[in-house]
Amino acid sequence: MYGAIITGIGGTGKGRIDRQRIFNLVNARNFYDRPPEEQEWLLENTWCDICNESDLGLTEPHEFEEDGEVILAGLCSRCGNQIRSILVCLDRNTSEGGKLENSGG
Repeated sequence: MYGAIITGIGGTGKGRIDRQRIFNLVNARNFYDRPPEEQEWLLENTWCDICNESDLGLTEPHEFEEDGEVILAGLCSRCGNQIRSILVCLDRNTSEGGKLENSGG
């Protein structure tokens, strides 16, 4: 586990990422600055609202901050729906493992 919980927060439609909105954000982040092992974990541990299934994979990752939260957006590897996940750091002293929750949207 790489210190994150991924919570699915829905997307904006099949096969479309609102890149203009992401790239215009003051708080855009570089997903590829993360260690390779963490990138792999984040890309594999996903939730898709359309497929209603976890861990299908994510392509075209874009990371940014919005309202104080770190968001990872991309496309579902199976259906192409946009996936938006909130990345939440875990306290390393806790016994909780990573989990995937769908919050709808």
